[in-house]
Amino acid sequence: MRRVAQVVHVRPEKVDEYHGADLAADLALTAADPATREWWRRTAPCRHPVEEAAPGVWWTSTTRVLLME
Repeated sequence: MRRVAQVVHVRPEKVDEYHGADLAADLALTAADPATREWWRRTAPCRHPVEEAAPGVWWTSTTRVLLME
């Protein structure tokens, strides 16, 4: 098996992420999007939660370990 890791730079003006007022509502809109749901269906077999994840939670926040500038 060949494993590959890749990174990409993020444009500085795009670094700040969420700017909404209601994260739960915005996440619900994302989950209702047909293209997003199809992407999740296709990629679900390729991933699994980390051991530290809460039961039923796919994505877990982490702290930054390295920053190269």
